[in-house]
Amino acid sequence: MTQWHDIDALRRHVLSFLDAREVLRVSVLNRAFRTAAGYMEAIRLLDSTPLNTNFHHIATFFHATKNLSLEKCFLPLESLQFLSEFACLQRIVLQDVVFLQDQHLAMLTRTAKQLTHLTVSSCHLLSYVELIDAPALVHATFHRNLNLRQITYTCNQPSVLTELRVTCSAMFQHADALVQSIPSLTQASFTECGMLSQFILTSVHPSLESLDLDRCTVLVVVDVYSCT
Repeated sequence: MTQWHDIDALRRHVLSFLDAREVLRVSVLNRAFRTAAGYMEAIRLLDSTPLNTNFHHIATFFHATKNLSLEKCFLPLESLQFLSEFACLQRIVLQDVVFLQDQHLAMLTRTAKQLTHLTVSSCHLLSYVELIDAPALVHATFHRNLNLRQITYTCNQPSVLTELRVTCSAMFQHADALVQSIPSLTQASFTECGMLSQFILTSVHPSLESLDLDRCTVLVVVDVYSCT
């Protein structure tokens, strides 16, 4: 009888049940777990504060991770600068990150060249977000960021961004200019954007298939050129 086993895979499986802080503690105590942790593709941080989280250490140790979830985070501005250390990210969720600012997202998209999915919700210090040179970004969602007024998107390579959602963001405006600047976009949603008063595309959009402007209560002008 033969028995297959992979000790490193088993260690990674065990570590997958822990949050990033716990993984870091285990790795300090056990070299074998430290090796396994270095290959973890996804980490999650919940309820992070300056008292329980050294984000610099976490960003340095997990710099090669592909998926990061940062939820209910109370880390200060200077700690969030270390988001730029995650250069291999493909997916990131930022939820209730209290001190997240525009500069952090600009820096993140500039450095994480493999980023495909970006989700940002309930980060109320965001105002004028710049998504800069994110050549792999396919899906971006912004939900319930109450002070978010504008998003701009620039990419030095042909865009592959196909789905964009900005929802429940009371101050958001200029959705039309954003859509016009992303020729690859096929789906766009701007539901419950309370300050959105007009949506005008001045020329035919080459790819747009779906546009949702539901429950934008002050929207009075919609003018969209159709390809048909």
